[in-house]
Amino acid sequence: MPILLSGKPLVNQSVYVGEIRLFPYRIYDLPNGWYFANGDRYSLDSPQGKVLNNLSNNYKQDFNIYLSNDTVNLPNMFYIDGRGMFIRPSNTISNIQNDQIRPIIGFISGMIESCDDTLFKIESTTWHYAFGSSYKHQNISFNTSRLGINYNGNDTHPLNIGFTPSVFLGV
Repeated sequence: MPILLSGKPLVNQSVYVGEIRLFPYRIYDLPNGWYFANGDRYSLDSPQGKVLNNLSNNYKQDFNIYLSNDTVNLPNMFYIDGRGMFIRPSNTISNIQNDQIRPIIGFISGMIESCDDTLFKIESTTWHYAFGSSYKHQNISFNTSRLGINYNGNDTHPLNIGFTPSVFLGV
């Protein structure tokens, strides 16, 4: 049965215990009953601990909620290195997919007279002579960081904006 949240931004909206949402609020501005989903631990005797401990076993397993030293943790929507995770539709709840990027493959053949130095750059040109003829050999580099996009991060991601991942406990 849904619990009715009476916080000002969510008046008359049904919310389920354990529901996870992204909010455009800072951590300390979350509506009543919502908690920052960062893995914080609560005593089993606290109102939050009681709610977390009463969630289904599947939910606790899917979101790595476990008991330890009379405490229980909130779901954690952050990777081990602190990066927030994108939420995506899936047939497998809580299945984390690591970073990946499609292969970028290029091939250059022939003589290049000039490059715009954006993506490709002629690094060196040498002339070779063999069997009475000459040919030009060029070393050409390929570097996506010259496209003007921030390539100093440790992952590949689309343009995005941060929201606060939150879990509803209703207490």
